[in-house]
Amino acid sequence: MSELARPRWVILDLDDTLLDAQGHLSLANARAVQEVVSRGLPVILATGRRWAACREFISPLGLTTPVICLCGADIRQSDGKVVRQQRLERAFAQKIIQTLAVEGFAVGVALDDHTYWTDRPAEEPTARLRIDARLREKLPEAPFQLAVRTVPERIQRALELLTLYSSRLTLLPIRSHKGKHRLLILDKGASKEKAAAWVGQQLLDGLTLAEAVAMGDGIVDLALLEQARISVAMDIADPEIKAKVKVVAPPGPDAVAAVLRQLVLA
Repeated sequence: MSELARPRWVILDLDDTLLDAQGHLSLANARAVQEVVSRGLPVILATGRRWAACREFISPLGLTTPVICLCGADIRQSDGKVVRQQRLERAFAQKIIQTLAVEGFAVGVALDDHTYWTDRPAEEPTARLRIDARLREKLPEAPFQLAVRTVPERIQRALELLTLYSSRLTLLPIRSHKGKHRLLILDKGASKEKAAAWVGQQLLDGLTLAEAVAMGDGIVDLALLEQARISVAMDIADPEIKAKVKVVAPPGPDAVAAVLRQLVLA
């Protein structure tokens, strides 16, 4: 335990980490986070959600710290004010959409208000998606990220098509716990670990990832976990993620509370 002692701040994913499979925040998790905050340790949310889907949790958790949204592409103050954004340049994003469209890929485009799809993904025939075919030809603004939802073989093909641009992109192939596959496409400067490192240095008096507890469940969290002092994977995480962390959380909706009480509040 001494090797894992004395973190100076906490970084938490939301879905399937702090929240349960239905997106609910347990009372135990909320109280544990509140207690960490009351002891003067900053707690940062780092999530794939956009700000509008994060703000309902700020008050119940007692947070006044920045929030990392959209996998690092959007950083907000706890009141929603924009602190920093790493968007894809609009003309570049348009080029990516058109490159993928040549081989029939539907692309999700994360804009300020919602995510819109250029077409309906073949694997999502009944999903409630906002479709706007006009985005294939003209984007109204620089997007936060692009996304592809399809089978693993097609994900691999999308990666091959984007090889030419890979030096300018963060590419995250993801398999959800429900078995669905997608590819997230972000600006090279956008990722959870880069956003968290920036927040620590610029907004939290020079804190580093090497002083943090970080908790997550997916590939989007892996680089952050690998750089944290105490890395915690959730019980539902894939085995390859669990193999690269120092701690695996117990199963159940109150797992974050259990880990915080053991490693931070003890």
